[in-house]
Amino acid sequence: VSNLGSAAAFSGVANVRKKLIDNLCPQDDLSMLVNTEDNVDLVDALKGLFNDSKEVSKLYRDGYIGRTAGFSFMENTLLPVHTTGANAGTGYLTNAATAQTGSSLIVDTGTGTLKQGDIITIAGVNRVHPETKVDTGQLMQFVVTADHGGGAGTVTIAPEIVATGGGQNVTNGAADNQAVTKVGGASAQHNISMGFHKDAFAFATADLIKPKGVDFCAREVLDGISMRVVRAYDINNDNMPCRIDVLYGYKTIRPELACRWANN
Repeated sequence: VSNLGSAAAFSGVANVRKKLIDNLCPQDDLSMLVNTEDNVDLVDALKGLFNDSKEVSKLYRDGYIGRTAGFSFMENTLLPVHTTGANAGTGYLTNAATAQTGSSLIVDTGTGTLKQGDIITIAGVNRVHPETKVDTGQLMQFVVTADHGGGAGTVTIAPEIVATGGGQNVTNGAADNQAVTKVGGASAQHNISMGFHKDAFAFATADLIKPKGVDFCAREVLDGISMRVVRAYDINNDNMPCRIDVLYGYKTIRPELACRWANN
């Protein structure tokens, strides 16, 4: 899920939490990764809370937010800035003989590009409560998953449109000639942060074999990360090469338990 707001307004953090809870996300172990600019804006937004308590005082002394609004905050320099497509926000219309579902959205008009990562809504396609399937009265937000060059064609989106059954996430499919609206202006730049529950993602490592006939080999596991070190002797060149290996994999297991926060 995605949310567009301003880091300078602390309500944006609360709205990220709202989106997660609306998706029945567990309320424990919520974390918020913020980029360096959002960290500055949030510290400034919270400065009116000054007192000498242990947690809040760190806000002023170290630029440290700590835990608030249900999140444990961590600053990260690797979060990107997203530049949206050249589409100004309106102009695209759906093209469907029958209501469209799935992860592909056919459009028959529209100008300006859509970029991977852009957030869009479709008129008449509302989000439903994930358990009761009752209409929430709010347009479902979708993320464009591949660049669209503009004009008629197919826009790939996530999550997929599911209008019936146990996995239903919207009130209905996308009917013909419904407005597709991009959130944010043309070629707008958004800082990206992310709120998530620990069960949204999985990271795993495997124990690599320990070869014999080498000078040295060891394998250790720390915090769930298995690392192997192997050192051998190269008789031809009279040196001792050494390698360190981690065999790992990662996957988004429950995307509904994470919310990308695009700040303008």
